[in-house]
Amino acid sequence: VAGGFVLLSSAHRNRKMKQEDAQKIEQHTGVSVEELEDEELDQAINELGIQEEPLTAEDEAAIANAGE
Repeated sequence: VAGGFVLLSSAHRNRKMKQEDAQKIEQHTGVSVEELEDEELDQAINELGIQEEPLTAEDEAAIANAGE
């Protein structure tokens, strides 16, 4: 969580969404957003009409540093 946003990283893509949207997904699926597969997360995002936020260079750096 960074500045009210949740950064998610998978083998296929990195994502950013508002913390409140991540909570909506967790309530909808009953599973933490970090534990959802990409396809499950895509489905929940579409079902709930959530808009992902664009990643900034700082976000990309935070994701890269988290993997170290």
